[in-house]
Amino acid sequence: MSNKEFVPEKYWDDRLKNISGLQGVGYKKLGVSFNYWAYKVRAHVFLKQVKKILGVNSKPEILDIGSGTGFYIWYWQNFLSKNITGVDISITAVENLKNKFPSHQFYQCDIGKRTFNEKNELKQYDCISAMDVLFHIVDDNAFEQSIENISSLLKPRGYFIYSDNFLEHRETFRGESQTVRTNEYLKKVFEKNNLIPVI
Repeated sequence: MSNKEFVPEKYWDDRLKNISGLQGVGYKKLGVSFNYWAYKVRAHVFLKQVKKILGVNSKPEILDIGSGTGFYIWYWQNFLSKNITGVDISITAVENLKNKFPSHQFYQCDIGKRTFNEKNELKQYDCISAMDVLFHIVDDNAFEQSIENISSLLKPRGYFIYSDNFLEHRETFRGESQTVRTNEYLKKVFEKNNLIPVI
């Protein structure tokens, strides 16, 4: 099932051209203060869980999916890794990220397409993060392709760090720019791609 009117590349490019900061990737109707505190909580949970998984002294090679404004890139580079690659569907985001983090690599691609890495810019990584991003892939086929693509980029024994909207005992919810899928569905897709939950 898909939303035929939603064009993700255009949606995110337009949004990031017109709305700056965390509101551009967060809850735009709830204002700057809400997004500031929402992302502060996210950062706390992210660092706690990542340090538990990877340890504080590891320096993994990172791929961040849907890097947006670079919120998680900042945490990766300042606390955990110096070797970071980021991708985003929006060329505006990618250009901003290149300026903001010149020592890292950023590429424009649609992770939900089979041809996402046709230029072979992406390799395999110790850790791939996709934080509050993949529910914005509204088409189920594209979502499943994104998980297959992510799995193909993970080194053996690598980690996929994933944050999303999860539904327990409810039906899938579909909005204009997001699809919130059930835990049951997500588990099946992950298992099919050899991704085993550890937390």
